[in-house]
Amino acid sequence: AYAPLGGVLVLAAFATFRTIRSLDARADFRADVLALLKPVKLFSSMRPSDLDRLSECAVWQDYEGDENVITQGEVGDAYYIVESGSLAVWIDGVRRPVDLGPGDGFGEIALLRDVPRTGTVTTLVPTRLLRIERDDFLAAVTRHVDGHPIAVEISDVNRRMADPRQ
Repeated sequence: AYAPLGGVLVLAAFATFRTIRSLDARADFRADVLALLKPVKLFSSMRPSDLDRLSECAVWQDYEGDENVITQGEVGDAYYIVESGSLAVWIDGVRRPVDLGPGDGFGEIALLRDVPRTGTVTTLVPTRLLRIERDDFLAAVTRHVDGHPIAVEISDVNRRMADPRQ
């Protein structure tokens, strides 16, 4: 009884091999994007399949030196992760003492709190960023049990660093 069943399964595997192989070839696995997303604390609680879905939404953006990526007071429309380069953060015209570099993310305060941008971020050298649109970011972070509390904690810390009066 097992032999005929085994034979049917082997035939089914051979019959679907080409279809599965073509689907696999068309899959857009973005290892470079996933490598940048995985270490980010905001995304640490995400399942691999959700990280993969988020990686499909993300886009690379390249900037020259001395370009504003975000400007204080503007509406928050995206979250950014630095792949390469260096950026300065300015709050109320005063530069923060710590610059952003590879692996750092920014822009979450305006997205999570639904407030205008709390600072201006300017490139210091040619810089490559990964941009995640607002809706994709919020869906990814708030979809998971641990995601939203982690995001709020990070945005609170960043907000306090941005404004020492808080």
